[in-house]
Amino acid sequence: MSAVADAVAEVYGRQAMVRLSGHTLFLSQCGKGWKVVAAGCTPRPDRPFDCQVERGAEVRVLFVTVLAVIVLGLAYFTTIGLLQR
Repeated sequence: MSAVADAVAEVYGRQAMVRLSGHTLFLSQCGKGWKVVAAGCTPRPDRPFDCQVERGAEVRVLFVTVLAVIVLGLAYFTTIGLLQR
């Protein structure tokens, strides 16, 4: 679960950037929550980030984000022994 523990969030008004180990997410505030607008982003010198998934694929990004949270959660609980018999 180090990717979540190492997360750094920067908020700029209604926009945010969340840096995880090796990847960056960009979010936009909508209603009472946040929407991922770009994921799998890596920085490029003197250029915008290169993102694997950008706005227009929000459903796919949401699915991948939820799946990643589930996998990280299972890894964390396995590591601390809650799922071990």
